[in-house]
Amino acid sequence: MGPRGSSRVSGQSSGRSTSRPGSVRRFSSGRSSRIRSQLSSRVLPLEKTSNGPSISSPPKTEEPPPDFVITFMTTSEECPKPKRAPPRLAERSHSFGGVFRNKGYDFVFAQLQQNTTTALEIIKTYVKSAKLDLPHLFVGVDFVDCVIKRSWPIPLNILGATAWSAMTTMSTHAVRKTKVLDGVGDSIRYVQVCIESGIRKGLPLLFNVLFKRTVTDDKVSIVFQSIADDDKFSLPAQTMQACVSGWIMFQSETDKMKCRQVALVRFRSPKMEGIGVGKWVASEARKWLRAEESTLKTQLHLD
Repeated sequence: MGPRGSSRVSGQSSGRSTSRPGSVRRFSSGRSSRIRSQLSSRVLPLEKTSNGPSISSPPKTEEPPPDFVITFMTTSEECPKPKRAPPRLAERSHSFGGVFRNKGYDFVFAQLQQNTTTALEIIKTYVKSAKLDLPHLFVGVDFVDCVIKRSWPIPLNILGATAWSAMTTMSTHAVRKTKVLDGVGDSIRYVQVCIESGIRKGLPLLFNVLFKRTVTDDKVSIVFQSIADDDKFSLPAQTMQACVSGWIMFQSETDKMKCRQVALVRFRSPKMEGIGVGKWVASEARKWLRAEESTLKTQLHLD
């Protein structure tokens, strides 16, 4: 199934979008049944009452809270081009091979470090100084930027360690599964990430992703980058492909029992073309991020 067939974002109605240009949507992770009784042609069941039969009222259902806010930024009629484009990242496709694997790791991390300032500028372009209650997805033609800017009622050392675990060692029963391929000490992990049914039902989308964690007294930084080709840990040929890079920073607040998080995670599919590519990337990004969020909050007992 190509991008056109996979353009449904989980939790979103499959009908034609009627959003106006520049609209911001909130999506919930569950399915809700919206009943408009005044417009419905359904025959409702009759109930017996003391005064005779009457039409029963349909049960009320509470819509689950949203898990992401999504803004579309493409140039289609439905989604206008943003007034100000975010700064460009110096993005490269990385490959590993031969005996110089550790040097390859160092090169990838150097590139990510050089892009840290740009990543922070991109976050500022999108949300300025506002704090976000929910992760915000900005959907382009062939990319999705996830911006996170929030506070946590958790000490830095606990949150940093738990986030690292949630990203790199996830349960095999999750939608986003992980398998550690390689590592250097406690700060570098090379992980294969599997997104369940990412290409089509029953066929996962696979990434090899290199992660690095840096810990100081008042800050924990996690950067990561997917690797396109690897002669030691090769990926199977995939009809649909994506890449991911991320910059996640946790900083202590004055109250040491709290810390704040600032993050940019970019998903791209530069080799694919079509109207539905951005929506497909957004769908897979949500699976990835929702699985991380759920695991993180469960481990922190915040559910």
